[in-house]
Amino acid sequence: MSGGEPKSFRTTARSALIWGTGVSISLQIVQVAISLILVRLLTPQIYGQFGLIQAIVVFTYVFSIQSFLEHALRQKTDNTLQYARHWSFGLILHGCLFVIVNGVAAGFLWIENLAPLAPYLAIGSIGILLNLPRILWSTVLQIELDWRRLRLLKSISVLLSGGVAIGLALSGFGVLALMAHMILVPVPFAADLFISRRGLIAWDFDFKAYASAMRFGITRSASEVL
Repeated sequence: MSGGEPKSFRTTARSALIWGTGVSISLQIVQVAISLILVRLLTPQIYGQFGLIQAIVVFTYVFSIQSFLEHALRQKTDNTLQYARHWSFGLILHGCLFVIVNGVAAGFLWIENLAPLAPYLAIGSIGILLNLPRILWSTVLQIELDWRRLRLLKSISVLLSGGVAIGLALSGFGVLALMAHMILVPVPFAADLFISRRGLIAWDFDFKAYASAMRFGITRSASEVL
């Protein structure tokens, strides 16, 4: 091994750490600024309505493909077939979560105080479907150590959702303004995945081959529930 190689690796690692930290801090500042603007534009009632919707939708993320894809992070192998199996299982899993949340939204229609929130919950459930490609693509980028692309997509997500949220709030859309983050954050990831690596989203599910990831994901999901 030549003397320049370790130095190059250290330089690359140091650069990635500095850029990653800088971008993370910058995005946090932007998100706080967006939150302060929205607080000025929206009423406490709107925040209360959104809080219930967010609690239901976010709870479903405990059962998302995220826990199962962490199995791929442990293996650290760039295997297209492996990703296709995760994608296939994710379609089944997130499809079921989508149906369940919409079932809850339908139940809201029978409760007078919650009936006005049913359409918002149904809209929020779209985020469950959109998060499937976001989670998959984020995991792939982590395995491939493509931190620059990951930072760029995160930045676009924050700016896109924040800009739309403020625009909706100014236009009087209330709860929908707060839901912009829930719906739009996954969009840049999904678009980039479909454009650049469409081969990862092929249907190829083998229950026996996926058994190890299945056990790992169920165990992680159960711990998250507790």
